[in-house]
Amino acid sequence: MDRDKNNQHWLTEFTEFVETPLSDAPSELGRNIRSYVIRELNPNPWGIFTKISFVQVITGFVTLLFCPQFGLSFTQSHGLLHLLMKYGEAVCMFGCGVLFVGSSLFVSSLILKRDEVRVLRKNRLLQTAVLSFLTVGTFLCFGAEVIGPLTLAWLAGSILGGIATLEMGSHLRKWGTKVIYA
Repeated sequence: MDRDKNNQHWLTEFTEFVETPLSDAPSELGRNIRSYVIRELNPNPWGIFTKISFVQVITGFVTLLFCPQFGLSFTQSHGLLHLLMKYGEAVCMFGCGVLFVGSSLFVSSLILKRDEVRVLRKNRLLQTAVLSFLTVGTFLCFGAEVIGPLTLAWLAGSILGGIATLEMGSHLRKWGTKVIYA
């Protein structure tokens, strides 16, 4: 019996709602909502760059624990350096660039908002190149030995590896979303 009363109450409430005359929302509210939606769907690339730079600092410290970059390391271990040096200095520097910048863009692709990743991918070459050059500049500021051809190998690895890992992370994220919501 209580259930019938409750259903009748909801039906009465719904009927009143439907019969209420429509009124326009204030135009200011509509503008605010539209500008919010536009901002959320089109995040500022510089804001995204700031976020990936922060991720770069954190992941960079972690990678320096097991792979020195330009002679800079937080441990006495040469980690991956010995493995990669078997193939030559240029291959080693290329691999270090892939690891250093690639790891941060992979992590970024997983933790940024979906629309931020979309904008990052849209500007991937510019964002990755600027991040790579700023990283080399930071190494210089900390006294690293930067040698022209080897630095170019590192930059090539960081840019190509960064773009590749960004794409891998983005696709992994899409695949994970499909699995979760399937």
